[in-house]
Amino acid sequence: DDGVDGLLVEMDNPKDAAEKVLWLYRHPKEAAEMKSKALKKVIENYDISRVVDQHIEMFEELTEGK
Repeated sequence: DDGVDGLLVEMDNPKDAAEKVLWLYRHPKEAAEMKSKALKKVIENYDISRVVDQHIEMFEELTEGK
């Protein structure tokens, strides 16, 4: 989420990317907060055991009627 757990950069816009990197450099507290939120999001949503459980659930749903 832009500004919450990271910063979105306009595609093919190196000036925008540079501005966002500089903003992170100049705002270390906010950057650290975003980093923590991003790590939490990744662990909650993309942890390998969670992903495996999601795949098992999906396969079970796909094969229920067969």
